[in-house]
Amino acid sequence: MKSGILKSMTVFMLVLGCTLQLSGCGSEEHIENRKDIEGAERERDFVYVAKHQKFDINGKVKGAEILGDKIYFLIEEDLGQTGKAKRQVYGMKVGEDIPEIFPLEMEEGDFISSLSVNEEKNLFMIVIRQSSYFLNGYTAAGELVFQSDITGIAGEDAYFYIQYMASDREGNIYVSSGGSVDDFSTIWIFDKEGNQIGRLPCETWAEALFTLPSGKVAVSFYEEGGNAYFREIEDPLGKFGRMYGNLPEACSFAASSGDTMLLSGKDKVYRYDLTAESCEELVSFSECDLDGNSLGGFGIAEDGSLLAVCQKKSGEGTDAELVYLEKKTPAEAAEAKKEPIVLGVMFASDMGISDAVLRFNRTNENYRIEVVGYGEEDYEAGKMRLDAELAAGRGPDVLWIDHDSMRVYEKQGILENLYPYMDEDHTIKREDLVESVLAAFEKDGKLLCFSPDFSVDTMIARTSDVGEEPGWTIEEAVALMESKPEGTELFRYGSKRSVLESFLYGSADRFINWETGACSFDGEDFEKLLIFADGFPKEPEHEEEYSEPQKLRSGAMLTVSARISGVESYQMYTELFGEAITFIGYPTGSGTGSYIQPASPVVGINANAEKKEAAWEFVRSLLSLEYQSERAKLALPILKEALEAKFEESMTPEYGEIDGEQVEEPKFEITYDDWRGKLYAATEEEMDAVRSLVYSADGIKNLPQQISNMIMEEADAFFEGQKSVKEAARTIQSRVRIFVNENR
Repeated sequence: MKSGILKSMTVFMLVLGCTLQLSGCGSEEHIENRKDIEGAERERDFVYVAKHQKFDINGKVKGAEILGDKIYFLIEEDLGQTGKAKRQVYGMKVGEDIPEIFPLEMEEGDFISSLSVNEEKNLFMIVIRQSSYFLNGYTAAGELVFQSDITGIAGEDAYFYIQYMASDREGNIYVSSGGSVDDFSTIWIFDKEGNQIGRLPCETWAEALFTLPSGKVAVSFYEEGGNAYFREIEDPLGKFGRMYGNLPEACSFAASSGDTMLLSGKDKVYRYDLTAESCEELVSFSECDLDGNSLGGFGIAEDGSLLAVCQKKSGEGTDAELVYLEKKTPAEAAEAKKEPIVLGVMFASDMGISDAVLRFNRTNENYRIEVVGYGEEDYEAGKMRLDAELAAGRGPDVLWIDHDSMRVYEKQGILENLYPYMDEDHTIKREDLVESVLAAFEKDGKLLCFSPDFSVDTMIARTSDVGEEPGWTIEEAVALMESKPEGTELFRYGSKRSVLESFLYGSADRFINWETGACSFDGEDFEKLLIFADGFPKEPEHEEEYSEPQKLRSGAMLTVSARISGVESYQMYTELFGEAITFIGYPTGSGTGSYIQPASPVVGINANAEKKEAAWEFVRSLLSLEYQSERAKLALPILKEALEAKFEESMTPEYGEIDGEQVEEPKFEITYDDWRGKLYAATEEEMDAVRSLVYSADGIKNLPQQISNMIMEEADAFFEGQKSVKEAARTIQSRVRIFVNENR
């Protein structure tokens, strides 16, 4: 929960520690650029340094409270055979690493929605029992003090839910709720025996509840358009008092000291003057190597130690950890100071970036990554600034951005060849990585950039239609289509343009030779392709009598395009087609027609970086088994060991107990249009099919948008009857050849 004086004390101390040049908490340059902090804070004789301790739980942390020498967790455990989530309250002493179930007087099947603990270590919970809601109060020993049936506050709203809890200095309990009946959040107020004494409708959604220096509870709000503020609840009967505005973002935690409050948003911590209603930024969690999105609770132990409970949103098992903020002298912190490496990204929130940075900063003894997001406020302006810095021989040490931009930097000689670093490294070798992926990123025998994870873009068809071997030509695809009854679809939403684009995607190299600059769009092969595409509707038909699964199973649709990121994709499409399938690929003149696609931004080292060896240490960390195993949850990892572990996991059955017997359970339950299916452990044959696809996939396909636009403009003239097929083909030939020779 997001309330309580103890939490406030912790956030306050955390900010002080980070502001005082916390080890691993920002470079000197960043500290100097921050707004001045009061002299008393700068002159303190200690700082806080983060120490991380993992602890084992069987589920996900849904809330944590830290009081004295005890930590209370609300943990959602793995699903049981009933399919209903189960939540337990655990307790753990500070310094230990194994939580134990907290003994509470509850009934079988009770589901704990929310947890809060006050200064006297009394526990308050919202408990759901079937369709009823209860507000329960417990002693520090877990004895039930009161149980109040509050089901009435839900009314007839089937979508009613409870979000936050807090208590004021008089012991009254405040609960915020949402649903579909009331327009926005509602604050319900109960006395210390659990009796409802007030109801307070809100004008928008509540973002948090917390306690003000006066001991009253306040509600944080964030309106559309960026207006953030909080309002004091004037009395427990339900009446808003003063509104405090001028906040840069919605706040989730709060701390107080006199007339000043410290508020935390998604990442930043701010100082807020209650009298002047003015706000200034103090520090960010990321600069302290803490992921603000993963915080489950703050607290301060009896001995003054500061603690944070963290867990990834998608965390499982041992992803949870305690972060101890230990006191160190400024001299000790200076000795532990690390050299900065600048990582340039467009958006710091891009998939996998924050995890990689936090892991590196916590484990590397000599260097620390500092992230610069160029596109956070204005993408175009930020991209121009990055381009200018790199062209001038400056810029970040490491780049982790989109592949199209990296291709441009490759041509400009801005990127360092990574192969020499890899060849001299004793922890990672070329042969440890998937060869087809390395080949896709290679340029003239050099590896200038790569993506830590990938998918394979391909086209799928029935084996009975195309055979078992991947790869087919435009002519073979046309012949298959012509052999089918009238009305058969090649793929979903097929139109003149989409068919032409799909065929060009796989066969662009058939018509363009980037080495010599020669083009062959004015030949008979391309003219036949234009004529074939012209046989499809001008616009795709979206009003359909039958769904895609129905069409695939009946044979009314021949192929489907897909990005394959696991064996479950193969299993699903086999079910959709209702028979054996082949990764036939896009029609092409050579190769398989299946292509490697980056699943995340692409990373490389700036050729002008001063600390290239240090930059390589970070790049290498993206190839570690730990990081690659994390990426395997979402895509295909480039590290062979992680990829094979992903395949092995897909073949491992999962069992549940029903009526005393072990029964295999589905690994995935998937909905695709009107089709719903359950996917179980993969077979050896299914795994081999995906492995073969990965290792035989061709390089990355990327037809420049300028060329695609030229082709489509002239093709449209043919489709509209404004030009003959030969005229359109000749014009395409001329325009594309000029572009190719100017840009090769």
